[in-house]
Amino acid sequence: MTSYVLLSPFSNDLLRDWPLGYYRDLVELFLGFGEKVCLLGTDSQRQSLNVVCRDFSATDVEVISGVSWRSALKIISEARLVVGNNSGVSHFAASLGVPTLCIFSGTHSLAEWSPRGPAVSVLRRDISCSPCAGSGQRSCSNGFACMVGIPPEVVFKSAKALLMR
Repeated sequence: MTSYVLLSPFSNDLLRDWPLGYYRDLVELFLGFGEKVCLLGTDSQRQSLNVVCRDFSATDVEVISGVSWRSALKIISEARLVVGNNSGVSHFAASLGVPTLCIFSGTHSLAEWSPRGPAVSVLRRDISCSPCAGSGQRSCSNGFACMVGIPPEVVFKSAKALLMR
């Protein structure tokens, strides 16, 4: 793909991951806007990435998995925009100056852990239980409200603003 938006749906913590189905909806919104989309993950995440893009043409959506960090950095640096959770991919993209939209969960302090760079935008739903310090847990007593409460349309609107800069 010559020009693409890169989505990185996974972090190293389930509580920091925006719902996978929301990423699927986001892919559809980007395709409707005329953007090509790449999804990036590890080999063990490939099956989940395939679920996200199974309804779309392989010419419009590409799954990239199991690449080295060196290759991932090249893929990240060539993206028009990176959308991801509070994860290594978002932090690398931000540090490389790639327009980056980070969907930030309530598990950590935004001031301390937000990606930093010249073209970073962070979406976070502030709720009373945040920061929860629930990192490493598999469940949330509030139903992942900090992430579920950020709809794909809101993410897409912020993403479009970054693309139009």
